[in-house]
Amino acid sequence: MIAPMHERRRHRSEIKGQAAELYLQHAQRSFRLQQFVLANEDGLVIAASEPGEDAELLAGTAEIAAASPAIHVQGVELLGQRCVLAARGQRAPDMGAAAAAMGRIFSS
Repeated sequence: MIAPMHERRRHRSEIKGQAAELYLQHAQRSFRLQQFVLANEDGLVIAASEPGEDAELLAGTAEIAAASPAIHVQGVELLGQRCVLAARGQRAPDMGAAAAAMGRIFSS
């Protein structure tokens, strides 16, 4: 008899934007971030751990603000479009893992 697979994720979505938000929310909690966003190259929010003005500000200024030790930025290409992951918090999240996760979410 084969044991049933255990799903490690409690919350998931087949909707790409919502799946990205769930990932960013999980990472925000795990790394105690103030905000975690995925933005397009124009600085517009694609997904955020917490929607609102704070997310829009981080998305719009991520590459400039990256000089700050509390801002962590990683470029990622999604569906042929250059995007940016930006996190604000003292502890840096695993940006490589986040970029890979966004790639999986948006390529499926």
